[in-house]
Amino acid sequence: MDDRYDKGPWTSGPANIRGNTRDKAWSATGAWCGTAQLGFTLDGQFGRITAQVAIAGNSAVTKPLDFFILADGNRIAEYQTVGKAPQPVDVSIAGAKSITIGVEPPDGDGTRCPGPERIAVWAEARLIPAG
Repeated sequence: MDDRYDKGPWTSGPANIRGNTRDKAWSATGAWCGTAQLGFTLDGQFGRITAQVAIAGNSAVTKPLDFFILADGNRIAEYQTVGKAPQPVDVSIAGAKSITIGVEPPDGDGTRCPGPERIAVWAEARLIPAG
């Protein structure tokens, strides 16, 4: 999960969370307008995913976002109304052929698109091998 990536709303590289730079992060812009998802093929080789999720310190707006993980198309974890304070992620993905990390506006979020930017961050994401 460390390769440089820049496609759609997603980029990889350093991100600011509460004044601290995290060297390895996946960031999604535009998540306040709808769901942003990024998928990975795992072929059942990994047992857990760990990360920190938050709204980037340089976001124009601090309204929260919801973060989630899908395994083989099924939602297995949700982190609701996450703001600038990082929230730990530690989820079993044992046997999953694929996972998707994602972010979306919370239910009832009245933000209109386009609007002030919120940048969702998955920092220090790690796949822990199975076994």
